[in-house]
Amino acid sequence: MVKVDEYCSIGETAFHLRWMTKREWTIDEVKQEIIRSRLPAYSFLPSDSSAGIVIVSRRLIDGKLVTTPEPTLKTRLVTLLQPEIEQVFNGGQIITDRPAWHFGDSPYRTWGEIEAFRAANHRVIANWETDQGEWMGESDEYFFSRPVEINKFSSLFVPRHTIAELARIELHGRDMQSVAATAAKSVTAGSVAVPVTPSVSSTTHKMRRTSLDAPIDKAIKLAGSLDPGAVYLQLKNLAINEELPFTGSVHGSNLQYTNDKNEVVMLTKDSLGKRLKKRTK
Repeated sequence: MVKVDEYCSIGETAFHLRWMTKREWTIDEVKQEIIRSRLPAYSFLPSDSSAGIVIVSRRLIDGKLVTTPEPTLKTRLVTLLQPEIEQVFNGGQIITDRPAWHFGDSPYRTWGEIEAFRAANHRVIANWETDQGEWMGESDEYFFSRPVEINKFSSLFVPRHTIAELARIELHGRDMQSVAATAAKSVTAGSVAVPVTPSVSSTTHKMRRTSLDAPIDKAIKLAGSLDPGAVYLQLKNLAINEELPFTGSVHGSNLQYTNDKNEVVMLTKDSLGKRLKKRTK
């Protein structure tokens, strides 16, 4: 068994994933999967510009924001928000004052706590998706005493729980592919009937089934009608939770999914409305 450190470089992450999933991983693939799956990745304070930086707390006391040095808290790790991770991975730079923490530090959040927070607050807070993306475990109380610049030359590190989650997603995807392949063989052999959710209309038309039909059927059932707005809201929740074939990414009102040609494309509200309209004919 290979020991996985608390934080690993991108290269070390590829090595561990190769061992955990029994296949090769490239550096670019690791970066792409971290971005696609909205997982945490961190950096270190730049050695050439971090002299004198300490941790401070910022609290609202009697209507005033009070900044207090916290000498017992020490870290050189830097939290990157979801859009910041993508920007740095793509060669850009960001300015931030958000520390990241080691296991055992009081502000540290486990992956289970991060997942629970995301499930309870996902895209509920105003501008959450556009300004910050998914919560990465950052503190809203503790900060660096001054902002730092992180760029393409900075050292980036992947926490152990992100490596474990990447391996879980990979292995889960293989299981789903295996189930799909088995089902496809059974259908071809004529031994399994493909269930089709009946249309709300009394008149039915035969339509070619696609990978989107199953989640749309589910969204219709949850909405209790074919109303486009109601169905869209249910489908968006399914998409965010990565109901296949959705990837979990939502861009405005567009839902990203992988189509039957294995292409990553968008389902728009208008396109969904047209699909629902066909079901009423």
